[in-house]
Amino acid sequence: MSKLLSYLATGINYLLIINLILLVEMILNAIIQHHDLHRYVPRNWKLPVVFSTLFAVIGSAIIFSYQNSNTSYVIGLFFIVAQSLIMLDYHRMLKRYIEDSWYLISTEISLTLSTVCSLAIIAIIILGLAWIDFK
Repeated sequence: MSKLLSYLATGINYLLIINLILLVEMILNAIIQHHDLHRYVPRNWKLPVVFSTLFAVIGSAIIFSYQNSNTSYVIGLFFIVAQSLIMLDYHRMLKRYIEDSWYLISTEISLTLSTVCSLAIIAIIILGLAWIDFK
């Protein structure tokens, strides 16, 4: 059981790193396409990217710094779920104004990845509690 927890924790670390890389790519893409985004999206499109990245960095930092603590996974889960919800709202808002763009696809990928991270964190919390209880 501890090997499974170890593999799952390693998988979560890789998913979180990929999530952070993708968010950095979204920020760079937003900088490159900011004229188009200003023209087509009348609402504020900058804040959701900033808050989503901030929540992902905080959640990842908490999980990376206290790897073997269930408390760190619960707190990190809060931030990753908040990032998922912000990306869901952001994707819905962008979908109203943009039909086809790599930026819109990036939000879909980020939303999916943050949801998978959240589910993996929930799985490691449950498995960790089960392993402690039935030890």
